[in-house]
Formats: sequence, structure tokens, C-alpha cells
Amino acid sequence: MVEGNTASRSARFTVRLSTASAKTVAVRVRVVATQGQRNLSPLVAGQLWQATAGNPLALLELPGILSEEQLEGRDPLEEPLPLGPSLEEAYRRRIGALPQATRSALTVAAASDTVAMREISLALKARADSRPGPSRQPSGRG
Repeated sequence: MVEGNTASRSARFTVRLSTASAKTVAVRVRVVATQGQRNLSPLVAGQLWQATAGNPLALLELPGILSEEQLEGRDPLEEPLPLGPSLEEAYRRRIGALPQATRSALTVAAASDTVAMREISLALKARADSRPGPSRQPSGRG
């Protein structure tokens, strides 16, 4: 069970995700959104579920970020979906704690238009090779 509240509303929401199907979760997302007096079409609820992979925090924050037209399905959703402030801060803290090389690799992977690891690996290698580094001198060992 995931509980949370939004900054714009003091209401408390509970969303159970453990054994729910995507359709059931989409309906629950709709209930969360309508508790804030906003209309959420079932089609958009399903799109939000799919786009967030069921991330409870994202599902709680998105209805407050999207326009009425987007929630009702009259305007398309942005791709990628915007992050809510709590989710953005959570990712910022986790990524900030990673080593610089790992953050660079994440940047390359995020900017890539492929999911092929071979291509991403080649881009990372090319990036590393193009950076100035300590000169490599023979150590005199044989």
C-alpha cells in the first residue's frame, strides 16, 4: 500500500498496487484524480499507468501537473511525461550520489535514441577516448 498527499490538497490518498491489473490501477488513478475535482479519462489513466510503469509517486503527482485538456484526453500527453517535484528531487538525490563516470554514462544513455547496449558502449568509449587524460608513458617493465 502506498500513501501520499499532494501539496495542493490536504486530502490523503491510498492506492493499492500489489495484485491489481493495469485496468484496475487505471481506475484507481482516475479516482485519485477525481478526488481533486479533475476529470481523468479512462484512456488517459491507462496511458499514465503504462508511461509510469505504475510508479505510485508519479501517479499521485501527475494529475496535478497535467492540464485539464490532457487529463480529459483532448490534448496529447507530453513525451516524456513531466516529473512531479517530489519524484524529480528523489531522482536528483539518487543520481547525485553516483560517481561522475556513472552519471556520465547515464547522460549518454538518456540522450541516445537507441536501447542497444553495444551502441551506447561504443559512444561511452568514444567519449572517454576523446577526453584528455594523463599521458601514458611506458613503465619500463617488460
